[in-house]
Amino acid sequence: MDLLALGEQKYAEEHPLHYAATKDDATLFRRLLQKPELRADIDGDPGSGHDCLQTAILNGNKEIAEALVTLPLSEFDWTRHPMAAHGAISYLASAATLGRFDIFKIMADTGNVDIFEGESLGKTQLHHVSDVPIDQTPFHPIDDEGAVKIARFLLEQEAIQVDSEDNKEQTPLS
Repeated sequence: MDLLALGEQKYAEEHPLHYAATKDDATLFRRLLQKPELRADIDGDPGSGHDCLQTAILNGNKEIAEALVTLPLSEFDWTRHPMAAHGAISYLASAATLGRFDIFKIMADTGNVDIFEGESLGKTQLHHVSDVPIDQTPFHPIDDEGAVKIARFLLEQEAIQVDSEDNKEQTPLS
C-alpha cells in the first residue's frame, strides 16, 4: 500500500498528520501537509498541529517540528499552547526540558517567540533546561548533550538573567 494512502487512513479516528508524526515519518508528514483539506484544520482539533508538534518534540523529530513552526502563524499559531490556561508549558519550554536543541533553535530562529519570557509559573527557558533530569523523564529519554547546548545558547544571549526567580523563588541555578 502507498505510504500516502496509508497515512490518509484514519485508524481509530486518528488525524493523518498526527499518524505520520506518531510514526516519526517526516516524509509522509510533509506530503500530507501539502493537502489543503488536511492543512485547513491544522490549528484546530482533533489531531491538530498542536498534537503533531508536541509529538515531534517528544520524538526529537526536527523535520516535522520545522515543517510546522515555519508555517504562517495565520495558519498555525504554535506560539500559543491551547492548554496554557490549564498550566501547560510552551512548546519552546518542552524542547528545553527534553534537551531538543535542534528543535529549540529552529523555534528561536523564527523570531516568533521570546526565549527570555517566563511561563505562567514564572519559569524561563533557562529554568526549564536546568530542570532537566539526568538521562530521562519517566516516559521520554532526555538528550543531555542537547540540554547543555540549549543552556550554552541561552547563556550566550546578552539579555539572559541567570538570577531570575520563578513563582517559587527558585533561580535556574538553585
